[in-house]
Amino acid sequence: AMNDDLVLARPVRPQHFFTSGGLSVHHPSPVMIGPDDDADQGAHMRMSRRARQVLEAMTGQRPMTRLTHTPHALRRSMVELLEQEMPHEFARASSAPFRGDELSIPSFLYPYWALLTGRGIWGHDLESGYFNTAQQR
Repeated sequence: AMNDDLVLARPVRPQHFFTSGGLSVHHPSPVMIGPDDDADQGAHMRMSRRARQVLEAMTGQRPMTRLTHTPHALRRSMVELLEQEMPHEFARASSAPFRGDELSIPSFLYPYWALLTGRGIWGHDLESGYFNTAQQR
């Protein structure tokens, strides 16, 4: 999955997103999830917080590393499996007309779920940069 605010500036290869054995590769941010993340009320952070809460309830583990703002590797079969485990959350996310408190499945839920359940691994070979266009210069 790739958000509409991403640009690929260099060629990417399948190895950036999947292992030869089919595991999805997810890219960690150098920034850890901190207590301020739970205080932030922006839609992006609310969805991240909600995914962490759901995953902690499901797996007993809470993600502590942020993900980079990059494309996310998704396997259709794994998304289908995840949907079978939580159909009400998928229904809620698909019926929401705008971002809010529902789960962001491709950006938060799936990557963290894959990592916490051994269906994904951390990758470290994808360079990325984030430019905040709302920031004053």
